[in-house]
Amino acid sequence: MGTCKQCGGNPTRYGLAPHTHNINKTGSLIGSTELEPKEKWLHEFTPDLETDGRQGVWTCSHCKGTGLEPLEPYQDGECRHSKRRFIYGVLTCLKCTAQYDDKTLEWKPGINKDLE
Repeated sequence: MGTCKQCGGNPTRYGLAPHTHNINKTGSLIGSTELEPKEKWLHEFTPDLETDGRQGVWTCSHCKGTGLEPLEPYQDGECRHSKRRFIYGVLTCLKCTAQYDDKTLEWKPGINKDLE
């Protein structure tokens, strides 16, 4: 698991709420911003209530805010459990104790001891 390829490990950005530019309104980009209706806003945007919601935090949709590259879909025979924690710096499944190897990008089998 390396740094997220989409956000480069910086999963949050502060910025303008979801919007479009209506160039016909002003004839230029300046002053053409129109906010999208709130019901159309993406779940990746969290409005800042101190700015009346016009500004807020955008979260990377690829890594979901972790800053890490998501794990590839599991192949047959690999760990499919969802409860995992970093133990001594190694991503470890709490159900079957499989460990994710950062170098080979593979799951190594565990000892099938429940750590939950």
